[in-house]
Formats: sequence, structure tokens, C-alpha cells
Amino acid sequence: MSGLAFRRGMTFVSFITCCAALALLLAALSTQHWIVARAHRKTNNANLPNPSEGRIHLGLFYGRKNLNVGYGWRPSDINVIETLNNDRNFMSYGLWVATIGCVCLAILFAVFSAVFALVNTATTPVEAITGIPGLYLWNTCALACNLGSLVTWGIQYHLKLRHNVLPIEDRKNTWTSEGLAVLGYSFWFVVGAAIIHILNIVLIFLGAHQTRRDRHKMHKPIQEEKTNGAIMLY
Repeated sequence: MSGLAFRRGMTFVSFITCCAALALLLAALSTQHWIVARAHRKTNNANLPNPSEGRIHLGLFYGRKNLNVGYGWRPSDINVIETLNNDRNFMSYGLWVATIGCVCLAILFAVFSAVFALVNTATTPVEAITGIPGLYLWNTCALACNLGSLVTWGIQYHLKLRHNVLPIEDRKNTWTSEGLAVLGYSFWFVVGAAIIHILNIVLIFLGAHQTRRDRHKMHKPIQEEKTNGAIMLY
């Protein structure tokens, strides 16, 4: 296989993986499992059994809670924006906005990566921004945005959400989720997208490296032939 065909094959694989990363990011943005937690009610008497039990999961915009005080489950929805407006201690507003912004930018750069990977599969662009250097750029930007959303949500988790994922009305009713929250699969979707963009950078490098090596092999015999010709003439 020639270097050009190999490079185009790698960029086409990069296009497919960019689509996979895009799907993961859209799923992360729309699903409601960035945080998954259990909850219970505090009791004054430690010797008595505690019949209360709760399950909560939160996304970036909506969530759901199921609370049971011993008389059956009571499901209800959680509007994250309303909860933030009613209780500023629920989450850090700046970190929440930064997480959403980073995910949206990661989606945008994943689209650029996919589009220009497809362009480089069909043609060899002249402009650097649309060629191989551009593929490095868009994938690196997407990776940086993915990492940014992971960092901001990780800080959010350690500062706020591992201590509480319940609205203020439930906390006033002695419900707590202290130490019972973990990162959900929506968060790990972003981790998967970040890994895919690292893979894309490796694929693009392999394709470009093979092309450069083939060009070097083509130029070398020509140089040797010119040298031999000069010796014969002498």
C-alpha cells in the first residue's frame, strides 16, 4: 500500500472515530447520570432500624430522585437550573457553566475533526488548516475541551456533590447523601471521547509519517542517480 493510500485510510478511520466521540459527547450532554447517589434519613436513635432509602441521579440539566421512608417509593424530577437558583450551595454555578461550555466546545471541535478528516480522505487540501496540521489542531482542541469538562466536573464533585445531591427541601427533611455519591456513566462518556481523540492524533501521525517515509524513499534514488551521473561525466 502506498503512503498516500495509507494516510487516507488512517484519516478515514479518524473520521469514524470522530463520529463515535461525537455520539459519546451528545449522549453525555443529554443523559442524566453525571452523578449517581444513594440517600437516607438521619435518625435520632441509632438503635432503631432506619427504613428510609433514596436513589438519586443527576445530569447537567435534569435529574431524578426516588425516596422511600418505609411506605413505598416516591419518584420526582429534579430541575438542576431551578435547584441552583433556589440553593446556591447546591453546586458551584461557575463550575457547572464551565462544564457545559467545555462539552459544547468539545462537540463543535469533534464536528470539525470529522468533517476535515472526511475531506482529507477524499482529497489532499492545500491549506494547512484544512489538511493534516488542521486535523492535529481540531483533535487537540477537542481533547483539551474534554479534559476541561472532566476537570471542572471533578472539582464540582469533590467540592459539592460528594457531600450532597439533594435539593434543600429534602435536606431540611433530614435526608442526606453524604459520602454516598459516585460519578455516573455520563461522565465516563466524556472520558471515552477524550481517549478517542488521543487515538485520532496517533492515527493521523502514523498516516503522515508513512507518507513522509515514502517520499524520502522516492527522492533518495533520484539523488543517487544524479550523483552517479556526475561521477561518470567527470
